[in-house]
Amino acid sequence: MYSPWGPFTQMVKMLGVENPPQWLGDHHWALPAIMLMTVWSGVGYAMMIYTSSITALPKDIYEAADIDGAGEMTKFFKITIPFLSPTTFFLVITTFISSFQVFAPIQIMTRGGPGTATHVLVYYIYTTAFTFYRMGICGQHVVDSVHHSVHDHAGTVAGAEKVGQLLRREEAMKATAASAARGAGGHYREKQVLVR
Repeated sequence: MYSPWGPFTQMVKMLGVENPPQWLGDHHWALPAIMLMTVWSGVGYAMMIYTSSITALPKDIYEAADIDGAGEMTKFFKITIPFLSPTTFFLVITTFISSFQVFAPIQIMTRGGPGTATHVLVYYIYTTAFTFYRMGICGQHVVDSVHHSVHDHAGTVAGAEKVGQLLRREEAMKATAASAARGAGGHYREKQVLVR
């Protein structure tokens, strides 16, 4: 895929670049090359899921839209995309989860190199444990990463709840102030009428 005769190198040459990058051998291009390979490997799965979802869409809704005179773009944006939103959500979640499973491509393609260009957290934990045999430090890194991910998630949830409480309190104060202003304004107007 990334060899001098591979598809990406040939595509870059067709675009007019005389000296294409050494994808996995260049410090700047190694991690983007692994990202591109990961995206490339997941496109078929996403297309298969979308294809099966599109074939399962109800035909009667499209027929009703045709009778109502809806155009193709209207049907696409008003019918197809909303009906595919659960599929899109599923693909976003599964792709996000699989993006953390990056150990195998890095181990097979670069072994963390060149230099430390493709040293991600998972690969760093692996090398700490099984290359340098520092199991205690490796365990501490695992515990720290799990703790930070749980703590950050809990902090995010708690922060969202706090923001929600503050917004509800602010809305209640605005409603109280508006009610008081209506009441005070009414009494003030009554007094003005009585004085005149």
